[in-house]
Amino acid sequence: METVASTDGYRSYQAEAHDIISTVIENAIGRYEKVLEVERAAQNGKDGDTEESESRKGEKKAIDDAQSNLETSLQQVESVDGIPNIVWPCSQEFSKANGLEAIEKFIETWERDQSWKYCIDFLRQDCEKYHYRVMWSVPSRRKPIPRATGNVYFTIYVHPNSEQPVSVYYVFETQKLVHRPGHSRFTQKWLKDIIESKILTIEGIGV
Repeated sequence: METVASTDGYRSYQAEAHDIISTVIENAIGRYEKVLEVERAAQNGKDGDTEESESRKGEKKAIDDAQSNLETSLQQVESVDGIPNIVWPCSQEFSKANGLEAIEKFIETWERDQSWKYCIDFLRQDCEKYHYRVMWSVPSRRKPIPRATGNVYFTIYVHPNSEQPVSVYYVFETQKLVHRPGHSRFTQKWLKDIIESKILTIEGIGV
């Protein structure tokens, strides 16, 4: 059974996970806004010359570099090195329900023992960001109610007025590394470490 103190700790992990992912998304959006500023400045600075000036070339390179960085950090891209991924919903068609369905389909690509069980909860919507939690446990006949669970927090970013796929980020409880589908190969040891750490904490306070 989880104590009040441990429950408060889990809530702080949840808040921290959301803050970490929000920072990643906001930084990427900030870079995108800089791209737009450079493009507007280049457009306003057109003087009808047929040849590009050195400054114009520099502006063009800045746009290209910023767009490349944006694609790396915000937009959905193909899986790498054979890491499983799914086709995520289009931003214009996204809903709370199909976000949950997509997360379930995605985590079914994770290789794990059949003893692992999970449930997915929608937590809240924060403007274009939808927050979900996947709670994992390993119940058994002797202990059908597990002593501790391991959580993974997903954030789905919906691109406003766009047909491109949503961007997806997730964080394992107690960790600071932000994962993206198709870029991190899941290992169940991450969940085991979370649960074992919680059990040690519970035993340490005599619960």
